[in-house]
Amino acid sequence: MSIPLDAIDPDQAARRFADELEWHLDIVPPLMDAMITMTIPAIAAHRQDQTRVTGGGYVDNLTILDHLDVTTEGTITAKGAAVDATDLWAMLVDLLGAVHAWIQPDTAPPTLDPRPDADPLTARTLALTAIAWLIDHGEQIRTIHELDDYRDALYALIRRLRARYGVHPHPRRARLRHCATCGERAVALTWADNPNGSPRPIRIARCRTCGQTYTEETAA
Repeated sequence: MSIPLDAIDPDQAARRFADELEWHLDIVPPLMDAMITMTIPAIAAHRQDQTRVTGGGYVDNLTILDHLDVTTEGTITAKGAAVDATDLWAMLVDLLGAVHAWIQPDTAPPTLDPRPDADPLTARTLALTAIAWLIDHGEQIRTIHELDDYRDALYALIRRLRARYGVHPHPRRARLRHCATCGERAVALTWADNPNGSPRPIRIARCRTCGQTYTEETAA
């Protein structure tokens, strides 16, 4: 039998929002790192299909071409991981700017380029800075309902890319909840795509002690 989550979380709305925000945003830094790393051409030596680049090593042209595509108009565009990294980063930066415009906080958000950094470590660091600011202002963000659809779209993109690139990070330690069945503080939360097709994810929880499963009373 499933038990509504408000049975273990009286302040369900606020907690749900904070958990959802942190869970999704915590995935962004390692995800950016993984995607940017995939766009870096492989470096190797003594290959006949490589060209010598002045000031550098031997760059695998086949790897470079794997991240480019040519449109019908003849324009060269990025594809694959490069496109995914660019799309995710652009959405995150746009959300940052929108939140700042709405709440006008005392602490301004970090100034970020709308395109992701080409260095994996730098991209990860910038993502950490961005999500830290958003999480710090989570309570204020919760009141901006005009951004609900955009935020849900960002969450959905994060989940898709997490599955696509196999990124399984170890985000901040989860806050365990009390189990209404056994009384232990052992209920861990996670998020999943809504089975009814809604862009809003649903929260799923399971007690690590007795195995009791908790689901949202309504998946909306």
